[in-house]
Amino acid sequence: MLSSAQLVTALALLPAAAVAAEWTIDDSCSDLISYGLGVADATHAVAGTSSSAGAEPAFYNGSWTFTHGSPSGAIMDIASLPNNEVAVYSTFGGPYLSSDQGESWTHVAGAVNPAQSVQAFNGDSFGITGEFSTQELRYFGGVIMSTDKGATWNSYEIDGAQYARYGDFPSATTWYVTEGGWPTGAGAEAFAHAAPNLEEGYELSANIRVGKQDNSNKKASTGYTANIWKTSDGGKTFEKVFSSAATDSFYFNAISCGSETSCVAVAEGEVPDTKIIIPQSFAYHTENGGKTWKKVFDGGDAYKSLMGVKMVNELEGWMVPSGMKENSTTVAVTDFMYTSNGGATWELNQTLEDCISSYIDAADGLVMATCIGFGPSSETRIAVYG
Repeated sequence: MLSSAQLVTALALLPAAAVAAEWTIDDSCSDLISYGLGVADATHAVAGTSSSAGAEPAFYNGSWTFTHGSPSGAIMDIASLPNNEVAVYSTFGGPYLSSDQGESWTHVAGAVNPAQSVQAFNGDSFGITGEFSTQELRYFGGVIMSTDKGATWNSYEIDGAQYARYGDFPSATTWYVTEGGWPTGAGAEAFAHAAPNLEEGYELSANIRVGKQDNSNKKASTGYTANIWKTSDGGKTFEKVFSSAATDSFYFNAISCGSETSCVAVAEGEVPDTKIIIPQSFAYHTENGGKTWKKVFDGGDAYKSLMGVKMVNELEGWMVPSGMKENSTTVAVTDFMYTSNGGATWELNQTLEDCISSYIDAADGLVMATCIGFGPSSETRIAVYG
């Protein structure tokens, strides 16, 4: 029979019980707003933070540091290479690059116009998706890319794309690009907004969205487009692999791929043919390189925004639908949805209050998401999984 001392020793030698990972808010990276988030590796990341004075992108090297040398007044997305060696953010005026962790920034690629998707990949490459104007191609929708840490850039037009929005680059030659448009009309006015109007429910994106929309009668209508394009030859040619029906009323936001053949794209819009605005949100998954797509998530009218999705590897991934807390008109929530089978099915992992998430990214085990404050907090913070 064991003595008391022997029992204590034996218990001490038992493996510690596993502590379940969870999402928590990191208040050390808090600013008026944050558009864009790039996780570079296990200990490095960047955030497109801005204050009332303008852009002040933050760098994470185990802790967050705000920088104040940015020439831009509004960041739309940001990404960084491992160790934060090189960072690139996109703006209404084109992309900017820093190789000194935000001490200085240089306009690159000879491109202007808005782009709201910047992805870093392969340890040396950046892919920026959006609408551009360059001397080479004039105005076009598509991708501009660097494969040498931002030293040189090439432009890739998607012939037929009306409004390229987000991209993902599972390999050097295979890329996917989402496209989306929303209704316009005679009374439409150009707008760019920074957060969803959750009370009215008709401005759906929790991100800057540039375009024209007729909201004069607050009634859902057709006129939405949602397409996905794919290249298998490094941008030489693009094929449309998803096209919404004329009666559909949603547009695509982010897309993320666990491999060259398995991707998930998220979308938001409005229920058609209703007298009041009823939001809707979806996720579509392909497991055969875009040959077929299956709707794997339908948020019904529970969410006002679904902007972000990130496949962490071939099997695991996250997406972040946001809406109002039940029976509340003042506190927003984000449901962190998780997949463990490549995006085929999704389940609720955790809910964070006072949070509208529009960006989520991951690398080498570090997973982060932005949380726009809508409730007790009015600032944007970073949610961390671990």
